[in-house]
Amino acid sequence: MKIIDLSDDRKFSNTCQVFKDELDHRFGRPDLVVGIATGGLCTVESMRYSSVKVMAVKRQRASTKMKSTSNIGAVFRLMPIFVSNVARIVETFFREQRFVLSGRQLERRPVEIIAGEEWLDSQPSVVLIIDDAVDSGATFVDVRAFLGNVFPDARFFTAALCQTFHNPAHELDYVMYKRTLLRCPWAMDAR
Repeated sequence: MKIIDLSDDRKFSNTCQVFKDELDHRFGRPDLVVGIATGGLCTVESMRYSSVKVMAVKRQRASTKMKSTSNIGAVFRLMPIFVSNVARIVETFFREQRFVLSGRQLERRPVEIIAGEEWLDSQPSVVLIIDDAVDSGATFVDVRAFLGNVFPDARFFTAALCQTFHNPAHELDYVMYKRTLLRCPWAMDAR
């Protein structure tokens, strides 16, 4: 597994523009873009869509919530980058093994709209769901099901900048980097 450092805002923004261009080429211009907070929403904002409706939703993994409420980010920023890289890879390996050993069982969580509620009455024909990364795919499964109930007649496409697990439960329509971890500007170990 490799790690790509996109912690520089300009590098991240340029990557998001390339990502957007590829998505527009593959799927055309969406009527609604949904960013999954936090990383997917930052990705969508950096893609700079104009005259396209944008919505933000939230579904947080328990491990992310635990890390964000601890002071572990300060420890990560003090570590040499290679130690941080090893820690990221080991964490991903163990989370993937736990997922596989559980029979690929997904932890279902509720989804909530945190921005863009004004688009609930719209009837988009094409909805693009974006996150920065896909691991098990549980977030995409829950968000896709939630939005399918909200917009039953829409066509949905899913995309992420990177995929970390070999075989997520939700097969995305497009992934820029497979078997890759990204260090984005908001990462705990971003410098």
